[in-house]
Amino acid sequence: MAKGVESFIEKESIGLDLVVKDVSKKLNGKWVIKNVNHTFRSETLTLLEGQNGSGKTSFLRLLGGVYRPDRGSLIFSDTNKTVRQNSIRIGFCGTSSYLYGDLTLLENLQLYLKLAGGSEGFLEKLVLDFKLQAFLGQPLRQCSTGVQKKASIVRSVIGLPTLIIFDEPLAFLDDEGCSAFLDLLRGLSGLGKIVVVSSNQGNIFRSEGISFFPSSIKDGEFFVEDF
Repeated sequence: MAKGVESFIEKESIGLDLVVKDVSKKLNGKWVIKNVNHTFRSETLTLLEGQNGSGKTSFLRLLGGVYRPDRGSLIFSDTNKTVRQNSIRIGFCGTSSYLYGDLTLLENLQLYLKLAGGSEGFLEKLVLDFKLQAFLGQPLRQCSTGVQKKASIVRSVIGLPTLIIFDEPLAFLDDEGCSAFLDLLRGLSGLGKIVVVSSNQGNIFRSEGISFFPSSIKDGEFFVEDF
C-alpha cells in the first residue's frame, strides 16, 4: 500500500498557531495590507480569495517572511511557548519557482531536500504523484511552465515545514497536476501544519470537498467569510 503524507511527518513544531496582530504593510508609498488581525490555526487549511491587485500575494509574502510588516507582528505560538517567525521552517510556492535553471530538475529537488532535511521516501512519493519522472534529467530551464510549477510545489513541501503557503497553486497545472495537488492538500490536513492557499479558483476546492477555513482580501483588508 502506498504511504500517505503522514508516514513521513516529524512531530516537532506540531500544534503551533500563527498569530497576526495589527499587521500593515506599505509598498511604493501605498498601504497594501491594512491592520490585519487573525490567528491561523495548526491543522487548518485557510483558503484566501480576492481579486487581482487586492493584496493577496503581498499578504502571503508577509506570512512567509519575504516581507516584514511596517506595523504589527507575526508570532508562532502554542499554549506553552512563543516562537519567532525567523526560527520556523516555512514552505512557499509562489509565482517564482525559486529553482535553478541550469540545474536538472532532480538536482534542484535533491538540493532542497538537503536544505530542508526531508525524507528521500517522501521526495520519491511526490515525484511519482506529480508524474515528474520523465523530466528529472532535464535542465529546469528546458522544462515547461507546468512542470516547473509541479516542481515548485514539491520544493515547498519537501521538508514538511510548519507553515506551507501556496499562491495560486493551480495555475499552469494540467488535470493530473491539479488532482495530485488536491490529494496533497488532503494528506496535509490534520498533520499539525498551517496551510494557506490563495486562489481565484475557490470553486474547485469546494467542488472537491476540500475542508478549509474561508477568508478573503479586499483592498488590503482581511475578511473572514461565512462557512
